[in-house]
Amino acid sequence: MTSSAVAGSERAGISAVPFFRPAINEEDVDAVAEVLRSGWLTRGAKCQEFETAFALAVGASHAVSLNSGTAALLAALTASGIGPDHIVLIPSLAFTGTAQAVLLCGATPVLVDCDPTTFCLDAEAARSVLGEILVKRSNGHELRGAIIPINYGGAMGDVEGYRQIADEFGLKLIFDGAHCLHTAYRDTSDAPWIPIGAVDEPVCYSFYASKCITTAEGGMVTTNDAALAARLRRVSFHGITPPSETRGTGMNWDYDIEERGYKANLSDVLAALGLSQLSRGWEFHQKRRSIVSFYQSALRGNIPADIPEEPSNRQSSWHIFPLLLRLDDLNLTRDEILLQLRDRGIHCSVQWRPLHHFSLYQQLAREEKVLFGRLPVTDEIFSRMLTLPISPAHSQDEICRVVEALKSVLGVATRNGNRQNHLHEAE
Repeated sequence: MTSSAVAGSERAGISAVPFFRPAINEEDVDAVAEVLRSGWLTRGAKCQEFETAFALAVGASHAVSLNSGTAALLAALTASGIGPDHIVLIPSLAFTGTAQAVLLCGATPVLVDCDPTTFCLDAEAARSVLGEILVKRSNGHELRGAIIPINYGGAMGDVEGYRQIADEFGLKLIFDGAHCLHTAYRDTSDAPWIPIGAVDEPVCYSFYASKCITTAEGGMVTTNDAALAARLRRVSFHGITPPSETRGTGMNWDYDIEERGYKANLSDVLAALGLSQLSRGWEFHQKRRSIVSFYQSALRGNIPADIPEEPSNRQSSWHIFPLLLRLDDLNLTRDEILLQLRDRGIHCSVQWRPLHHFSLYQQLAREEKVLFGRLPVTDEIFSRMLTLPISPAHSQDEICRVVEALKSVLGVATRNGNRQNHLHEAE
């Protein structure tokens, strides 16, 4: 929410409920201040401490910190050997950072439809797209590249389905876990839970201000492959080896450059904030789950919308809470509903506008630097989606206000012929 939007609500005598509010406390401030006073600000011991703690929290063997989630994706792609003449499948229902990372490494993004239930990349749609690409490549060139299924909202998609496709077509598999902390999955409802970092493939996280924990700006890649972790460190620090914090006590000014790289490491200042936040990560997770439970019980059957649920074989971080409006039952558009909620001081959002709707990707598609066809499920979901405020710093009173405002706006907007049906469903 912008400061002007908040000011507008306050001028109208309304205490605004922001879409997100960062959960920063004095321990966070003290942790950052301690590093500022230490004399070592950039990548050092505090980054190492953060990486070790984060790997433990998500069940991974190795973690490499970076200065953004996009940098984490770029490093994972580069370290996995993805580059020019490669394709990378991603869902169109994604933030641009994922596609930009693919473009930055020189590969071609292929936008794929999403699953109508999880909103993650649809495995069968991916298989169909790959088949179409192979048919067009009559010269017999094999496919090379990767699949990046985004774990939408913090819940993992069809993990085994993605693996089967990657194996079948010879592609790398990299998970975009920007929304994920304390995310887990299992193959069946009675199988043991697998934490997100325990997968064999690299997982990329974001610590942007609104994420499960924050370093203000930052990211991480986890892996169980020691060699991949070492390469991630090199490519994210100019291709230099070894990094400064692990050099010996002899000629510690000296180093080698083994490959091309860039500057994308995290600083100790931000790592200190991340460590402090991570110590409360489970508390944040439980607060999000509490808000979700309240939303589900208060809204299910009481408004003309489909309310998100958690499957028995998934544990979501609930980074966002997306509901799908039943527009056929309403006499307002989604955007009109957003405006009416804002007028009541409730700031909701839409996550996200599909990539194929943006000018950049449409232009790149005309140049065949981005590939996509019809994406009917993605378009239908986007037209109906509305995401509600959710963060550990929201009060129960604010969440109640969101529910009451939503019921009020949608109650008035419900077409007369359908209003009684929804009231009956709620009984």
